[in-house]
Amino acid sequence: MNQKWRKTICVILSILLCVSLCACGQDNFDEQSITLHTPEDIQSLDPQLASTKAELIAVANCFEGLMVLDADGNVTTGAAKNYQKDGMTYTFTLRDDMTWSDETTPVTAQDFVFGLTRALLPQTQAPMASALFCIENAQQVYDGELSADQLGVRAVDDMTLTVTLSTDRPDFLEILTYPVAMPCNSAFFDSTNGRYGLDDDSLLTNGPFDLRVWNTEDDYLSLSRSGTYNGPNPAVPASVLLGFDREEKDINTNLQIGNVDIGYTDNTYTYTLTDAGFTCQSFYNTTYYLYLSDQLGGENTGLYRALFYDIDSSLITANLPSYLKSATGFISSDAAALGENYREAAGALDLPDYDLQAALDIVENTENAANAFAGITLYYPDGNEDYKTIANILAQKWQSDLNAYINTAADSVSNIQANIESGECVLAILPVSSSDNRANNQLLQFQSYQISGFEAAAISASDSTGDPYIQTLKETEQLLLDTEQFYPLFDEPVSCFVSAKTARVVLSNAGNYMLLKYVEKSEK
Repeated sequence: MNQKWRKTICVILSILLCVSLCACGQDNFDEQSITLHTPEDIQSLDPQLASTKAELIAVANCFEGLMVLDADGNVTTGAAKNYQKDGMTYTFTLRDDMTWSDETTPVTAQDFVFGLTRALLPQTQAPMASALFCIENAQQVYDGELSADQLGVRAVDDMTLTVTLSTDRPDFLEILTYPVAMPCNSAFFDSTNGRYGLDDDSLLTNGPFDLRVWNTEDDYLSLSRSGTYNGPNPAVPASVLLGFDREEKDINTNLQIGNVDIGYTDNTYTYTLTDAGFTCQSFYNTTYYLYLSDQLGGENTGLYRALFYDIDSSLITANLPSYLKSATGFISSDAAALGENYREAAGALDLPDYDLQAALDIVENTENAANAFAGITLYYPDGNEDYKTIANILAQKWQSDLNAYINTAADSVSNIQANIESGECVLAILPVSSSDNRANNQLLQFQSYQISGFEAAAISASDSTGDPYIQTLKETEQLLLDTEQFYPLFDEPVSCFVSAKTARVVLSNAGNYMLLKYVEKSEK
């Protein structure tokens, strides 16, 4: 059987299975089914390890944290029925009617202690662990300097949990809605013998949806409305099918022919989909920057600066498609810091003026500069012709102004990064983003370049708040710019397209995952 038809049949059967399963004993609910596609598949449903959009979506809907986002995107109580704040300490009282998806095991404060602690253990290597560094002793536990029992999280009794912070954070309650802060039952975790979250038998959930089918061969995941969830926000749809199309053009096609209600897809399809009646929700959470190695030109030290001075940002801006916007720093325009938009709080960096004369001076004072440029390739990420356009604009400008004949070529981001580390790549366009959309996490990804003066501790510190912390982040951005090895080019959004028949779509503030329990169709 043709693989595509086989996959289609499996998906249809899964939807029918979800609906039939949910119909039993749930007649008082509308039996709506929602289909969502992403270009990424799922490697793990371990909440503490979730990082891709698909993983975050699944985890955020199968688990419930102490706090959740309501239908308007505001933070409200979830697994906690109430909380109190006294100085740096939050006391959460849990709902006493919660059970895990086995229908018998109660969800307790110990489960949240175990989940939060596990997220910060150095051996876990949780991708979003730094979001929790505001908890007392969290970073020291993560760095292996203190034992886990010194983390500022305590179970007073089965239904009472205290969390003590190292400093006051206005966005702490929002942090508790992140997948990394989800509970984990230690007994069940131990029983999986290292397979926790790797298949549908090794997961115990407490959220508004249950995991019904996880088909790794045919790339889909089916969820059904939980019969054991007793929280304030039960799921509206009876079932959800989460499909994975590695080719984003397939998501575009499935959206247009009506097979998919919601899709995360390439922004190059924006015009096509909006013209077809789809609405688009975009979050600018990725910045693309130019990297110029100080080894560019070999023994001709400083030759890379000629290329840096010959960057005309206005030329790049004039050639950006409408879905991309000019970058004003190395942190994207919708990134958050301390619960607010970082870019609005910090303002734009002072990008250097286009200085052709300075560039020419360097070339003219460099012996055999043309030969030094020969054979250099500017690499850009594959998969999008707009990246190629920007790369060619840069290369053509350098050729015209400096007689620097530089090639351009596409490659995967992972290969480009590996070749930078090995010294084989000295010129590249690369993206920087973070799964939780936190400004400091974007900057932390520049650690690998080992820039003098770049202090990771300063930009991940949990003891800095308000204006001083924002200023620290901006100073670090400026440090990168001042090396003249990095130049911010453009911001790219993650975009979610929603059919005209689908309403009340609630995305996280980072746009990386969606709360499916609020999704409903306006037409059945």
